[in-house]
Amino acid sequence: MCYCVYIATIEPQEKSTFIPNETELYLEEPIQKELEDLRDKFSNPHIYYVGSYTNCSCGFDLPSDQLENPVWEDAKRSVARLIDLIKLKSRWGNLEFYCCWAGNTASAVEEHVHLKAGSTSLDSYFGLTENQLIIFEA
Repeated sequence: MCYCVYIATIEPQEKSTFIPNETELYLEEPIQKELEDLRDKFSNPHIYYVGSYTNCSCGFDLPSDQLENPVWEDAKRSVARLIDLIKLKSRWGNLEFYCCWAGNTASAVEEHVHLKAGSTSLDSYFGLTENQLIIFEA
């Protein structure tokens, strides 16, 4: 089973595709069923699936005690790109971030968290928590 990360933004974002051995982060439009499940979780109108170097969101699952381990370099690069995206896109308003298991987009949000986007870094990486909605504030 894979993690699925979704973001919601105020403005439309450029979508991209996964390219093996090249992609660190990509955005896709969720399928219709996922959009229907996710719409009530977000206040921002533009919803995207966020994938990593693994061709899913699992590559964002970086244990904090592995930051210096070379085995986790690919994950570290994907997480760094995710953090850059959050910081950039939250400049114009809150960015909303939701994580769940694949196929569980209809699950209820179990935890709401508010974080300052500008203070997010690899050293303070929030990680992936199932059914958690994070509001990254400008």
